[in-house]
Amino acid sequence: MGLNPRAALAIGLLAAAHPAMAANGVATNNITFLDASSSSNVTITYFNGSRYVSEATAAGFYRIADSKGAQFNAFCTDPFDSIYNGESWKVTSALTSSTLGLSSATYPYGPYNVRAIDYIGQNFTNKGSQPAAQVAVWDLVLGGHVSYNAAQDLYYYDSGVFTATGVSAKDVYNVEQKALKSKGSSGSLFLRQVNGSQPSQYGRPQDLVTHNPSIAAVPEPSAPQMAICMMIGLAAVWGFGRKKNSSPGR
Repeated sequence: MGLNPRAALAIGLLAAAHPAMAANGVATNNITFLDASSSSNVTITYFNGSRYVSEATAAGFYRIADSKGAQFNAFCTDPFDSIYNGESWKVTSALTSSTLGLSSATYPYGPYNVRAIDYIGQNFTNKGSQPAAQVAVWDLVLGGHVSYNAAQDLYYYDSGVFTATGVSAKDVYNVEQKALKSKGSSGSLFLRQVNGSQPSQYGRPQDLVTHNPSIAAVPEPSAPQMAICMMIGLAAVWGFGRKKNSSPGR
């Protein structure tokens, strides 16, 4: 059974109203990992959901390019996976704190600490101590167990959950506590990898958080917005029908 021309036109008009929308309502972009030249070598130990893992990695912001070649900085939110210079993959982008962003991710504690991670994205992506900020993001995603002793001016953390060597623990938890105490509004973007967008031999690409990159989040459409789009589509179809019915010889 063929699709009614008017129905097809309505679908086309509604799709055109959100040209950057993917099927799940999120903006989709291709990005390329350039390098981690501003990172420091660290060794982190964490619980990956089934066992404790220690690995050497780079902590700091990563340089990323979008599909047009524009560059921006981003922090990795996923210590479970690796990326390599020159790799490209597809991501969906949404505000970090939105239901489509990090708050919908499956990391153990990420959704609970989404405001703090968002703060780090806004305030450390382009300045500050990037290695310490990167380790803080990883800790917040995996646990974020930190306490501060004002009398001693010392920072304590639960080493049974997460540790990092090669970066100052005090710097890490300075960043983390500022972030946890923040009351700022959302301003960062969560770039979630799209499964299957990378060659299979590379495995799953990483998820990232960034601030004001050249690619932008598409906000979740509200009910009024969807209603307006529907009205525009129906009005156009009605106008098309009138023109067709008034055509000579019909």
